[in-house]
Amino acid sequence: FLPRDASGRRDHFGSTMRLTRFAPVIPAPEPGSFAALMELYERNYLQLRRLIPDLRHWQGSRCSRVAHCLPLRVDIVEQSRYTSTVRLYYLFDADSGRPRRAPDLLIRIYYDARSVEVLSGGVGLTRCLAARSGACLEKRWRINRFLFKWLGYCAHRGHCFEENNA
Repeated sequence: FLPRDASGRRDHFGSTMRLTRFAPVIPAPEPGSFAALMELYERNYLQLRRLIPDLRHWQGSRCSRVAHCLPLRVDIVEQSRYTSTVRLYYLFDADSGRPRRAPDLLIRIYYDARSVEVLSGGVGLTRCLAARSGACLEKRWRINRFLFKWLGYCAHRGHCFEENNA
């Protein structure tokens, strides 16, 4: 038995069929859970690729300048076939002789997994992330959530790193 369309013909293509009958609904992960953290890593990858489209082929440092905003800097720490490690920060007081980097996040990009993870950048975070213990899940969640919001803010303000921004 096939349903009929508006003209009375049999509907062989299922335009009246509901896909929810065939595709189970996958619930969103619990906020703060390991699954949600992995999803956040994927979202951060997408946002970072919008901000820095061709990062995979870079060496050295770049600066994004936008009117009425602090310059946003990225330093390439390490490049390999499947990963890149970068430092992302604003440079405060550059003219004072005592420049200060903040928020100063060390970030690893996994190209094959399409994910981004913060390696260091918070009080007590470096030691926690190096240990990779389950007790540090909340700290990892918080710093990667901060990266998510910061990348969104930077994109909203108009920051973008392109090949000619040396």
